[in-house]
Amino acid sequence: CTLEILTLGWNKIEFVPNSIQELTQLTRLDLQSNQLRKLPEGIGLLTSLQVLNVRDNQLKLLPLSLCKLCDGEHLKSLEIEQNLLPDEFPASCNSPMEFTAFQEQLSFACKQQKRFAHTKSSRSRQNSPNL
Repeated sequence: CTLEILTLGWNKIEFVPNSIQELTQLTRLDLQSNQLRKLPEGIGLLTSLQVLNVRDNQLKLLPLSLCKLCDGEHLKSLEIEQNLLPDEFPASCNSPMEFTAFQEQLSFACKQQKRFAHTKSSRSRQNSPNL
C-alpha cells in the first residue's frame, strides 16, 4: 500500500489492528486523543515511519518492537505525553538533541520492559498447570 500519512486522531479508537504493519510506506501516523490502551507489535515493522503521535491515550506500555525504530535512522518524532506510561518514558522528542536523549531513555525503558516481560512469562509458565 502506498499510504504515507494516516491521521486518525479524536475518533475514540480503542485498538489498532496488527495489520497496520502492512502499511509499509507510512511515514506519519497520528493516533492522538483516542482510547488506545496498547499498540500492536506490528508497529515496529513500519520502517518508513518518521512521526508517531499517540499522545492523549491510555497507553501503559509501548510495544517492544517500537525500540527497533528508535535507532536514529527511522523514527524522528514520537509524541507520547498524556498517557499512563511509567516515568522513565519522556513525554516527546522533536529535535535531534531531544531525540538522542530520548533514545537513551527509551533504550533503558525497553530493556526494563523486556526484563519485566521475561520475568512475567517465566512466572506464568511456573504457575500454569498444563506445563
